[in-house]
Amino acid sequence: MIPDWSSDRILREAQKSKMFVSAMELDNLAFRAGLNPLKLKKTVEIYNAHLTSKLEDPFGRKFRPAAIHKPPFYAIQMQVWTLVSFAALAVNERLEVIDIAGQAVPNLFALGEVIGAGATSGKSYVNGMLVTPAITFGRVLGSSLFQLA
Repeated sequence: MIPDWSSDRILREAQKSKMFVSAMELDNLAFRAGLNPLKLKKTVEIYNAHLTSKLEDPFGRKFRPAAIHKPPFYAIQMQVWTLVSFAALAVNERLEVIDIAGQAVPNLFALGEVIGAGATSGKSYVNGMLVTPAITFGRVLGSSLFQLA
């Protein structure tokens, strides 16, 4: 899971960081990691069953090197950060970038995150909210540019 780290480094980090926990039993691992023990056991069972039966992974994972049977077991706490800017390039209704005077900059168009989350999300944001506007505006812009060609 962490390709640059040796097994020894993983063991050292697991012993000194709150981010890593290890245990000899899945129940204990779940408890130490703040997970539901029954759900963790079921997830591991499903993973192992799909792997040994050569079935596609339910989560779409392609790299599944081995079944999870032999302790010690490890869990890594992951956190995700999202950086969103509500400041952006200003555009007109044709998605042309406009200057301070409100004039379109010739042949310069913008859509997606560069037009800012506020343009499509208002004062709030939830992960994934910029995907639909980016796809929609991309299609609109692409269609209008194709018609001009």
